[in-house]
Amino acid sequence: MIKLTSTEDVKVGMILGAPLVNQYGQILINSGAEIEERHLELLDKWGIRYLSILQEDAGGGEAPVDENQVQEAEGRLGERMKWKPRNQFEEDLVQMAMKKMTQYQ
Repeated sequence: MIKLTSTEDVKVGMILGAPLVNQYGQILINSGAEIEERHLELLDKWGIRYLSILQEDAGGGEAPVDENQVQEAEGRLGERMKWKPRNQFEEDLVQMAMKKMTQYQ
């Protein structure tokens, strides 16, 4: 789960739950980055007061997905997509879509 957190409460070692972007849409810190001391200094310098921080789920993580769910998601996604991934970013996008699809099966 992702929680909007005041930078005053952010500690070294926390994980950024969403990319931090500037007003031009440029990524300043990627999602999934582990907060380091230098990040805290930059956040203060940039005047950023809130971050999306990844919170530990009390349930112990994601539910397991069986191979049939993955194959069904691949089939449904293949029917909807009119293109094939050409690079790692597009492949990551496909993997995220499949993950979402298996969560709602």
